[in-house]
Amino acid sequence: MISRYKFLVFLYLAPLVLPGQSNFDSLRNVIASESSDSIKMNAAYAISRDICHTIPDSGIAYGWKAYEYAKNAGVKTGEASAYSQIAYSYNKKELIDSALLYWNKSVDIYKDLGKDFLAAYIMTNSGSTLSYFGRYDEAEKILLDAKDIMVKLDSQRHIVNIWNNLGLTFDLKGDYDKGYAYYMKAYETGQSFDDINGMATSLNNMSVMYYYKGDYRKSLQYGKRALKLWSEEKYLSSRSKAVKNMAVSFEFLGQLDSAVIMHEKAITMDTKLTNDFGLAKTYNNLGCLYGDLGNLELGLEYLNKALEIKSKFNIREGIGTTYNYLGYIHTKKGLFAKAKNYLDQGKRIAIANSNPEDMKDNLSFFEEYYTANLNYKSALAASKEYQLLKDSLFNVETETKIEELNIKYETAKKDAENAKLELENEKGRSTITKQKNTIFGGALALVLLGLLLNQLRRQRNKLKISNDNLITQKETIVLLNQELNHRVKNNLAFITTLMQMQSRRATQQETKELLKDSENRLLALLKVHGNLKQGDSTSIRIGQYLSDIIDNLQSAFQSDHKKMILHKEIKNLEIDAESAMRIGLITNELITNSMKHVDKPVVKVKISLDQSLDETIILRYEDNGSGIERHLNSEKSKESMGLLLIDILRKQLKGKIDVVLV
Repeated sequence: MISRYKFLVFLYLAPLVLPGQSNFDSLRNVIASESSDSIKMNAAYAISRDICHTIPDSGIAYGWKAYEYAKNAGVKTGEASAYSQIAYSYNKKELIDSALLYWNKSVDIYKDLGKDFLAAYIMTNSGSTLSYFGRYDEAEKILLDAKDIMVKLDSQRHIVNIWNNLGLTFDLKGDYDKGYAYYMKAYETGQSFDDINGMATSLNNMSVMYYYKGDYRKSLQYGKRALKLWSEEKYLSSRSKAVKNMAVSFEFLGQLDSAVIMHEKAITMDTKLTNDFGLAKTYNNLGCLYGDLGNLELGLEYLNKALEIKSKFNIREGIGTTYNYLGYIHTKKGLFAKAKNYLDQGKRIAIANSNPEDMKDNLSFFEEYYTANLNYKSALAASKEYQLLKDSLFNVETETKIEELNIKYETAKKDAENAKLELENEKGRSTITKQKNTIFGGALALVLLGLLLNQLRRQRNKLKISNDNLITQKETIVLLNQELNHRVKNNLAFITTLMQMQSRRATQQETKELLKDSENRLLALLKVHGNLKQGDSTSIRIGQYLSDIIDNLQSAFQSDHKKMILHKEIKNLEIDAESAMRIGLITNELITNSMKHVDKPVVKVKISLDQSLDETIILRYEDNGSGIERHLNSEKSKESMGLLLIDILRKQLKGKIDVVLV
């Protein structure tokens, strides 16, 4: 799946509404007129609010105009609002320290005016911004301060926003349990006040959280609940965002028709909202999806629409992805000059923005471009560069996670030392008091008891150090095991790519078939590593793994001269990776054998995998040929690589898994 999505958004900041030209002109006319400073202040603020999303520099300029008019008119609340808008514009430029400076100025004015509610509201914006840019401790502190203000004001219903933003803070931090707990607080608080929007926002946040955890079904469940609450027309903007998130979850689940429907719903909503920024994103995602599905004309149509809007409003977010996919589709259409032009632009933007994900996609598409032009040397170079970048990103991510764990460990260790020191100080003070009030014999008893406790504490510390060492060793083994699996997977993928390229260059049909058979066997091994359970390098869900292999083979062997009708009943059992690999290779050889040797225009295959009452796993395979078991026992099996491989693998699985061939 190409990296083209970005879902994390700020919560409870100014809404995204791009201005219509007539409204923008009329507001500028107000500023140029003889109107009062307070009227000009409102006009300048409105322009800044509307334009900052696409041209943040202009948002800053009009924010300062609003501030000057507010100062001239003596409107303190206007000054605070202008500062807030200037901060938001800096935030759009990702100049976070400048944004925080002016938000703090806004908060100070509101507090001086006794408008603590508005101060807390601005603090909530600051907190969510800090969360989004990884400054989690600062975010948590400012959000809790905002919560305390709301509690003093007895404004419980507005704490829903703060709970949601605290949930977002821990969500982004990767502490999903705490994030979920705060989202539930937001939902329950909103429920007690019948706050529909707060409840729906909490559910939508949970949907996004489960998306990042990779649980797309749960993501859809919470998204649907949010949509149900956002049924009224006034929530159309929020409903549009939820629909876009659901579209991507459907895509990751492979339910592409549903993904297309949700994208088209989002287009209808954003058109009604005149939200060109949102339309550009959805056009881009839908164009990419149609490109993946092979509908090149529709993919091209939507990507061009996205590019037109992004160019018109100077929207830079995601434009590199749009150029990359335009290059990919033009390669598929055989329009190589245009493809090269788009891919070159995508590369320049990825380098200028220091965006490794866009660079990775660009290299992948360049590999296809060079292969289509029979420039295998450049294709191989792009493939190697892609793998190096992919490994580099993986290593950086791993190092970051390890560093975060080290920080958490050191923090916990420091807290434990402080607690221990405080406990020892308390014990010391207690001991001094008791010594003053006891006789010599009591003091001696305390000394003996102290020695005993000290010995016990030393033994406990030794045990703790041993346990910590064991935990560290276990974590190291898990990390190394995951890294090994990652390397094996990458190497298999690279060898498969080389084999595909060699197959395209082969002139003899027999050689092509041998390379294709070997390629399918490698893909069966590769998919084992792709389906390993998260955090577990030894087990796999066999249902999804076999379905992936079968779908790949069905696609590879379908032709106008020979078709395959396949009926599968496969339970998604959890088995060890080694046995799964053998089952996958057997399935690969059986289907390949059927497609090659069943002398009929339509090959009918039945395959099932189930577990008997005694927990034995049974793989059953049947086709409409003359019988596979008979061929395995014939002299022909000694000459066939595929049949020989089936026989060897069946024997290796005996005692664990039965393979029944009809």
